[in-house]
Amino acid sequence: DESTYEFERDLILNEVEYKEAVSSYEKRSAKPSRQNISSFKKQRDTEKKKLYKIFGDRVNMTEDEKEKIVKEYQDSLQATKWENGGQLRDYQAEGVSWMISNHINGRSSILA
Repeated sequence: DESTYEFERDLILNEVEYKEAVSSYEKRSAKPSRQNISSFKKQRDTEKKKLYKIFGDRVNMTEDEKEKIVKEYQDSLQATKWENGGQLRDYQAEGVSWMISNHINGRSSILA
């Protein structure tokens, strides 16, 4: 958000509400604890396993089953409302799926 440098006394004299902005900044700037990092790693590994079941090349399923599951994943991406209020279009969800598939299967790729 915004960043300015004023003396606290000037903010008080001008009756500027600043404490909420300062606490928000401190919260964003706080370093994660080891427990938070460990929790994040477990969550990341769980998500990667879930994605491998969808996009992995060595998963035992027919091509039709795989296409269906990938299409469901793409639909869920399109249905997601992101923090900025936007949504992915079909071709964007397809590109994200393609990038995830390549990452999960250890292939280098560039989406141009």
